Amino acid sequence: MMQKKSLIVSDGTKIYYEIIGMGFPLVMLHGNSGSGRTFNNQVAFFKDYFTCIVVDSRGHGRSNNTSKILEFKQMSNDLYEILDAEKIVKAHLLGFSDGGNIAARFVVDHPEYVEKLILNAANLRVSGLHLHFRILSKLEIWLAKLLKHNVAVKKLILKETEITVKDLQKIKQPTLILIGQFDVVSSAHSRNIAKYIPKTVLKIVPNAKHSFLRKSPISYNKIVLAFLQEVGNNEKHF
Repeated sequence: MMQKKSLIVSDGTKIYYEIIGMGFPLVMLHGNSGSGRTFNNQVAFFKDYFTCIVVDSRGHGRSNNTSKILEFKQMSNDLYEILDAEKIVKAHLLGFSDGGNIAARFVVDHPEYVEKLILNAANLRVSGLHLHFRILSKLEIWLAKLLKHNVAVKKLILKETEITVKDLQKIKQPTLILIGQFDVVSSAHSRNIAKYIPKTVLKIVPNAKHSFLRKSPISYNKIVLAFLQEVGNNEKHF
């Protein structure tokens, strides 16, 4: 059974989320300009293994944003308030794209809540995006300003997470860095993230692009499930 819920967080913003399935909590965080619906194919699969908590990030989907800004720290706090309201003290995090940035920010801010961490196409530095995508993003921001629509969301693409190397070194949770060979995030950047997190598995999927989770959900889900079900995850693999 699906529960459709919303929470008014500290600054008055309404955050929409859904809870589906049974078992250990698995939080799913979508990318820029998306919504929880990004994970439809994942929820259909993982609901038999986990309690899936699928969040519409502030300013996206069915969530609003009462603030004039949009930042990863702020979105990390939104997730903290959701878990607190649901009395969830530990969960796996699966973050895609900007959702991966939120997940990384969350594990730095609230490490005690995270069991395992999956960063799919996260770019913890703006420089981690390929140059052509950064140029395209600047054009999208310009267009959003011209149309006076979705400006804060588009600007988020070129905002830093403010996560340092020291922050990464403090992440003790088993972590999967998952990226497509032809992603908009560079493989070198993903390797660099993996280098600093102590318990990391790096998976670069051959011939896959940024939307691997939607284009090849069966393969994607198998990779994620194998990581979540593996006992230990104490060794680096990359």
